[in-house]
Amino acid sequence: MGAMKQIDARFQEAMDLAMTSQNQELADTVAWYRAHFDKLPAELMRAILTDEAFFQKALTVWDNTLKPKPASEHVALQVPVVRRRDLRERKPSYQCALIWSLVGVTLLTGVALLVWL
Repeated sequence: MGAMKQIDARFQEAMDLAMTSQNQELADTVAWYRAHFDKLPAELMRAILTDEAFFQKALTVWDNTLKPKPASEHVALQVPVVRRRDLRERKPSYQCALIWSLVGVTLLTGVALLVWL
């Protein structure tokens, strides 16, 4: 029990040191460790902390998950690759035939009126 209190006290000291000084890397390291020390197995934690390149990758991935996405990257604003309109079957349009039949009726009515008068 005493060892855990010492670890927590050292964490708190490191966190206070990181927050009071301008050392952002130390603050990021302590924050990452606090977020992951109870979630990762000891072997993986040791492998991450001993390899500097691996630790920087893990820190970058964790930092990117904390940042909110800008509104321009929101899923609802992305243009879909396939639209629903493209998947629907085209229906034949009878609008052209309707217009020509109305034009024909109008011409026939005009000719009939001219002949009758």
